[in-house]
Amino acid sequence: MPDGDRYTVLREFARGGLGRILEATDRRLNRSVALKELIRSGDEEDEARFVREALITARLEHPAIVPVHDVGRWRTGQPYIAMKMISGRSLGELITERKTLEERLALLPNIIAVADAMAYAHSKRVIHRDLNPSNILIGSFGETVIIDWGLVADLSNHQGGSLISRPASETRIPISSSGEKIPANGRPTLTMTGVVLGTAEYMPLEQARGEIVDERADVFAIGAILYHVLAGVPPYQGEDANKIIEQVLEQPPEPIERKQRRVAGELITIVHKAMAREAKDRYRTAQDLADDLKRFQTGKLVSAHSYTLLGLISHRLRTYRLPVKAVAAGVVALMLLAGFAFQRVIQQKLAEAARNERILIEARSALDTDPTAALAWLKHYPVSANNWETVRDIALQALDAGPSRLVLRAPRPVFQLEWDCPLSLGDRDRFRPSAARPRGRSERGRIFARRELGRIDFRRQEAPSLVHPFG
Repeated sequence: MPDGDRYTVLREFARGGLGRILEATDRRLNRSVALKELIRSGDEEDEARFVREALITARLEHPAIVPVHDVGRWRTGQPYIAMKMISGRSLGELITERKTLEERLALLPNIIAVADAMAYAHSKRVIHRDLNPSNILIGSFGETVIIDWGLVADLSNHQGGSLISRPASETRIPISSSGEKIPANGRPTLTMTGVVLGTAEYMPLEQARGEIVDERADVFAIGAILYHVLAGVPPYQGEDANKIIEQVLEQPPEPIERKQRRVAGELITIVHKAMAREAKDRYRTAQDLADDLKRFQTGKLVSAHSYTLLGLISHRLRTYRLPVKAVAAGVVALMLLAGFAFQRVIQQKLAEAARNERILIEARSALDTDPTAALAWLKHYPVSANNWETVRDIALQALDAGPSRLVLRAPRPVFQLEWDCPLSLGDRDRFRPSAARPRGRSERGRIFARRELGRIDFRRQEAPSLVHPFG
């Protein structure tokens, strides 16, 4: 089947400065394809560049690089390239739709896919030289494909060169339908066909000067695309390509941190390094850029970024956000439990102190009426309490008043005084048998008291053990 009969053209899909894309059907294989052809015919330089694009991109086999199916010529002799028909929307359209930084950050995996694809191309010594959001298609399932390799160069064959297409006397920078790249339903971008080729908004300084470029020109373009994703606007803006080129030549773009203050410090560093004014200060290849982007995405330390101690701590907290939240929740729970426990202990201490004070009050009030009851009250005073001086004073007063040694309320004694008192040796004289004179007691009781008091061991410094007369 002749080439002219193999493809049925359905419609024009997109148009650029040098060529256009046609949606067609491959009648031989019964599949949809994209046909790329030159807008102008008879231009030997444009045709040579077109053929070079076909031959170089046909060698690039990567999921994110549009594959070439066929190369041929129409019956008129005009060349065409048959490529896979990519269904999707341009990255530029998606950036425009997403108004917040959080929404645009979801496009970061697509930027990483572009960097990976260009890393593969760079490993083959191939550079794109016209990377921009309009040349990146995002499929319905998130797939990323780089298209429009019209300015591709093979550095291994010394095809990098400058991007000056013709002498200045023949300079032509079309700015309308013939000079703007107009993707389907997309915003035009300025791809110049004159002294300098490329998209001005994403162009490095050396390319704007028309100098020889290498992989670092693509690195700059990827950094500029990342800038666009983060800031929501391209790094350079102007009414036409000439004014944008003047900006590129005069000064670097406005720092990304001024455009968008909530961008992470690591991403700011990546953008600055990728878009460095001098090529020697950029990432050497797209692989280095992709590695740093992946480190940021996975929470690892970005090699180009300088971390302070506070920055390292903040990075670790972001990296281990869920474990940190779990630990923090556990700590808060423990603190709450500890607070409740401490409050309970305080309440118990206060209640115990009130109880001990009541014991002393009751014992002191019983001294004059019933010394035996006073001693019985002191039995309940805990050993761990700290007011034993008062207890000793009340006990001595009760003994001076003369308590009953036995209380007969049943067939057998139910009260017995067992004294292991922490009294000083000076108190011993007060408890000689002659000093024990229970008032209002029988002689038998006085003799028993003297005998028992004489057995007290005043050298022991233990707390008294009292048996309450009422159980």
